[in-house]
Amino acid sequence: MSQRTLGMIGLGRTGLPVAFNLLARGHAVVGYRRSDAADLVRAGGRAARSPREVADSADIILSLLPSAAALDDVMTGEHGLLAGLGPRHTVVELSSYPLAVKERYRDLVAARGATLLDGEISGTPAMTASRTAVVLVAGDRTRCEAVLDVCRDATDHAIYAGAFGSATRLKLVANLLVAVHTAAAAEALLLVERIGLDVPLAIEVLGLGAGSSAMFRARAASMAARRFVDPAPGPVSMLSAYLPAIDALAASAGAPVPLFSAAAELLRAALGEGRGDQDIGCVIELLDAANPPTKGTRS
Repeated sequence: MSQRTLGMIGLGRTGLPVAFNLLARGHAVVGYRRSDAADLVRAGGRAARSPREVADSADIILSLLPSAAALDDVMTGEHGLLAGLGPRHTVVELSSYPLAVKERYRDLVAARGATLLDGEISGTPAMTASRTAVVLVAGDRTRCEAVLDVCRDATDHAIYAGAFGSATRLKLVANLLVAVHTAAAAEALLLVERIGLDVPLAIEVLGLGAGSSAMFRARAASMAARRFVDPAPGPVSMLSAYLPAIDALAASAGAPVPLFSAAAELLRAALGEGRGDQDIGCVIELLDAANPPTKGTRS
């Protein structure tokens, strides 16, 4: 096992599983959370009193925060992360923000002599916990390769994505597929129900077949049960936050995305119905309600 001290900024739904996985691989982890970090301490990590204290303790720092505003909060000020950075530091920014935000902090971090890399995690918190999520790292290749071993201690899939910005763009493409495949899974399952097939059998067969997807395998059972909370592995509000950026990326490239546009409309409608805390599989109920079955089409 590796034995080094790693820094973590952000210990929420995704950051905490990352920290647990690093601890399990023998790393010491010092983490900062703006709220309670007791879970990290119970697992054997150390809670820092400020972001700057994380920089004092670790050369490699992984950042996983919920918003650009949260990033501003932990980066700035006398006890902020920026104040503690120097040439020995590499910050892997794994949160999903507009690329312009990451570029801004890349330059601010570089002014301190340190390096900030563009990173993303593609996968749910449960996938992160089970080491099946994908970590993407982009930027200076030498610096990226120096941290990939650490990232592989957090998950089984850590990949160099290319120049700075490539990880952010790949995450948007991945979420395009999440939206499309979820809508497709909902359509297929609704058809299964309406033609009277054995639903559990159909879920098993379709999940094994060539037309399956990760979204079908992950969500078909909960869609069939109309169970979208407790917990919601991928809330509507979370995926909906990516929709404008995906639209903008496609528009800037002149890339047609009609399937994504249809799926995005379903997600926006779900958000409009107050389903933000429900899992994205709830789109099956919107399809069902918008196209009620004719007499004799549902068993």
